[in-house]
Amino acid sequence: MQISAFEHHVRLITDKELDSDMIRQYYKIVQRHFDDIIEPDEDDNVLVYHVNAKGNHCYDIRLEEDLDLDEGDIMSQEIFDLIPQDIEMQIEATSDTDIEAEIEEHTDSLADNDANAFASDLARYKHNRWMEHYVGLGWRYGQKLDEREKTHPALRPWDELPEAVRKVDNEFPKTIVEYLNQRGYGIYKR
Repeated sequence: MQISAFEHHVRLITDKELDSDMIRQYYKIVQRHFDDIIEPDEDDNVLVYHVNAKGNHCYDIRLEEDLDLDEGDIMSQEIFDLIPQDIEMQIEATSDTDIEAEIEEHTDSLADNDANAFASDLARYKHNRWMEHYVGLGWRYGQKLDEREKTHPALRPWDELPEAVRKVDNEFPKTIVEYLNQRGYGIYKR
């Protein structure tokens, strides 16, 4: 099952992976409030776990329809009370308000006005992740690429790279936005 198939959902996002008992308790809270609209997928799964691009742990429960906001607030408070304070968390859900319209509006704005900034941010992010990976393998900055000495001239933060090395693909983010829009997701700037 693809996550994009969850048109209506409750999503718990945490910075640390939850143990199976806590996941069961999270599900029971949602079930107590919304049992009549929980919708198993074709394999009879009611909860899907995945890690998002930021490395956060996501626990999605598929629903047949959007949440009632008042009942959703009560459920959210119970989930906040469940999760230990040393775990950062947030709850996302589709609701019966115009969330989709707001997301589409922001997405169009991003695609039209902020695509270059998004492309630069994405290039910076990709470079810094690449750099962290190689540093973790014992590589370090050096004037020349030397596999024996494990040195590389690009092993420094994005902002310290020469302009000629900082390559930004302005089309790739537009492709991401189009792809997500076609599958019912949106991107908005916080």
